[in-house]
Amino acid sequence: MFKWFGRLMDKYFGSAAQDLTVRQKMLRVIGNRLFCFLALAVALVVWWLIETDNSQQSSMLIVFFTGVVGGIVGLQNRLKNFTDEDLLLLNKSVMYLLLAPLVGGFMAMLLKVLFISGLLDGQMFPTFVSNSGDAGTAEKGIGVLFEVRAESYQDYGKLVFWSFVAGFSERFVTRIISRFESGSVEPEQNNRLDDTPT
Repeated sequence: MFKWFGRLMDKYFGSAAQDLTVRQKMLRVIGNRLFCFLALAVALVVWWLIETDNSQQSSMLIVFFTGVVGGIVGLQNRLKNFTDEDLLLLNKSVMYLLLAPLVGGFMAMLLKVLFISGLLDGQMFPTFVSNSGDAGTAEKGIGVLFEVRAESYQDYGKLVFWSFVAGFSERFVTRIISRFESGSVEPEQNNRLDDTPT
C-alpha cells in the first residue's frame, strides 16, 4: 500500500536514501507512513465536514480525528527515543503503528465525555449545554451525548486543544482516570478502617 510512496521518495531522493543507516531507513519508512495517515485523517475530516450537515455528530468525529492527529504527532515526536527493536516492530506492522493514533482518538472521545458529564470542569476546560433542554433526556438514552453543543466558540477551541493533547499524550487521560479511581478507592478504604474493632 505504501510502497508507491517509498518508490516515489527513492526516485526523487534516491541518492540520499542510499546513504542512510538501517535505523534511519526504518525511521524514514515509519515517518512516511505517519505522514500518509495524517493526510488521510485530515482528508476524512474535511470530506465529512463538506458532506454532512449534522454538527452534533461532526463534533464527536472532529474530536476523534483531532485525537488521532495528536497521536500521530506524539508518536512522531517519540520515535527518536525508540530502541531498534521498537522501530523494527513499527516498521513491520502497520497495525502496531496505527495503535497509538487510534488510542489517541478514543482517549479524546473519552475526554469529551468527561467534559460533558461535568466530572472534569473548570475555566481551562470547555462547557457544554444541551440542544434540546433537559426534557426527555431519559427516553433518549446515551444518544443524548450527541445532542450537546459547546457553550461558546472559545469552548470549541478548548475542546479541539484538549482533544489534541489527549491524543498527543495518552498518559494525560489515563492519569485523570487514575485520579478518579484513587478518589473512589480511598473512601472505601477509610470505611474499612472505621469498621475494624478496637
